[in-house]
Amino acid sequence: MERSTLAKIRLRAHQREAVDAVLRDLELPPGARIPARGLRTQVITATGSGKTCVVARSADELEADRVLILVPSLDLLTQTEQAWRDSGRTGPVIGSPPCTVRRRPSRTPRAPASSWSGPAISTG
Repeated sequence: MERSTLAKIRLRAHQREAVDAVLRDLELPPGARIPARGLRTQVITATGSGKTCVVARSADELEADRVLILVPSLDLLTQTEQAWRDSGRTGPVIGSPPCTVRRRPSRTPRAPASSWSGPAISTG
């Protein structure tokens, strides 16, 4: 990836704070080994606050080859891929359709019976 493309994007203060938190979460102490299941963190912020930019900048600063991004809808999957590309990331993107659970007709309201929140994007 061309680092200069992403470096030109100026982060807002809350985005820089989020990138710094991601870097802290994924930092290994000297001599530590990467866990068998890998290193993981989450970026959870309000709609429209620039999560994709935060994740792209974090991946850039970590020099990450692969990043997993979970989104709850196909519309957000498409939007995320475009923003990811606009930020300079060039690796492959693999999407998965969202898992939907249909409710059974009932007089008592019920929440969907799934804890999985949707499609995944893997770049790398």
